[in-house]
Amino acid sequence: METIFISIASYRDTLCSKTIHHIFEMARYPSRIYVGICEQNDPKSTKEECPVIEKYASNIRKLKLHYKDAKGPTWARYLCSTLYKNEDFFLQIDSHTLFVKDWDEKCIQMIKSLEKSSTIENKNVLLSHYPPIMDDYEENPKNDQVTHMVECFFNNEGIISFKGAKWKKPGKLPRRNAFIAGGFIFSRGQWVKDVPFDPHLNFLFVGEEMLLSSRSFTNGWDVYTPNQNIVYHAYIRDKEPKFWNDVSYDDSQSKIKLKIILGLDHDIHKLTDKKARDSLKKYGMGEKRSLQDFYDFIGVDIKNKKVGKPKIEFYCPENSNQNTVNILFSTNVVLACAIIFIWLIQIMLSKTKNLKHKSK
Repeated sequence: METIFISIASYRDTLCSKTIHHIFEMARYPSRIYVGICEQNDPKSTKEECPVIEKYASNIRKLKLHYKDAKGPTWARYLCSTLYKNEDFFLQIDSHTLFVKDWDEKCIQMIKSLEKSSTIENKNVLLSHYPPIMDDYEENPKNDQVTHMVECFFNNEGIISFKGAKWKKPGKLPRRNAFIAGGFIFSRGQWVKDVPFDPHLNFLFVGEEMLLSSRSFTNGWDVYTPNQNIVYHAYIRDKEPKFWNDVSYDDSQSKIKLKIILGLDHDIHKLTDKKARDSLKKYGMGEKRSLQDFYDFIGVDIKNKKVGKPKIEFYCPENSNQNTVNILFSTNVVLACAIIFIWLIQIMLSKTKNLKHKSK
């Protein structure tokens, strides 16, 4: 049976216990699930622990750190990835997540439906989006719509970020997208090898997802919004501790590295952290597609730092005979049809005149 590895970075999270239990409780085949947890907690607090379920103890792997040694979610997710042991599939979630029934089978089937589709040329596919809020799961789950990420922007630090997500009615297949959200990523395990997590981005928060999105794209991976909601996420948690409040930190070098990789800054001398600088190539862009191809895809003018409409339409594969639909091409088709229509009208008018002339 195909196996699934789940990456969970937990920071002083009192909901982690509920998440771990829900993973196995809601899976169709819980024995094939393997969980890797980076637990960054107060050792004096039992509420912050991610307990090992006795029945599945051999399926749970842990790294335990004092929360004062934490270096942010990007670094913690790298640590989680070191617990991956070549399982068939990889799933990344946050430690405050609930699952739908038979989530494991549903995720695998979505990936396989894309791989088998005759409308999709690139079979390196992954699922990602911002999951619905946990309140929807507990009060009024939406089964006829999924959250789809559609827009990005330059924030006040000049870093490209996401505007969030909009509800979309799903089709028979997952919908093509460009953006990876850290709270839900599902792929074949090969993705983790092609796009390894970077251990030299200490305290990075904003920008992590855009970096993963562009690195995945340039390494030949395409992102799709799942066509059914799989997990539900607790977003605000205003009473829960956050690392940016607990720990004094400096994320300036990570932001410089981020900008250099994304082509937002070209002054490598600003990157004084030797480990971060030496790792630029290993954790930079891939060679399957260019960074400019990615920006064209999402409609970003990197030179003028402006965001417009994407040149490639985000589409539902079952409604298209090609992998991507060029908006300019669609416009030209309409124009061509209009020209043909006018030409036919002119021919008909000409024939009418000739008939009138002969009747005289």
